[in-house]
Amino acid sequence: MLKIGGSHRMRKALFVRGLRQGYLNVEEVEAAVPPGTMSAAERWLLYFSLRASEVELRDADGHILTPDDLVPEHRRARQAAVRQRAKAAEAKAEGTGR
Repeated sequence: MLKIGGSHRMRKALFVRGLRQGYLNVEEVEAAVPPGTMSAAERWLLYFSLRASEVELRDADGHILTPDDLVPEHRRARQAAVRQRAKAAEAKAEGTGR
């Protein structure tokens, strides 16, 4: 039998509420999934999944935010990986005489 933890139930409740309202406040999400309970990548994926489900993410002033706005450390890690791949491709191209 599959055991489902409280964290899963909280996330499911977030999706249900977000789909009904069309939006969620960041404070609602943070209260349901406190910092330290997910990695930056998992948190970004949660926000991305909410946005993909057409649930807007809003700050306390009602401004719409993106997953990258909400999890900047994930964005920085992705940007660093892109830079690293570009450098590797450039080094490879220089090594082949292109």
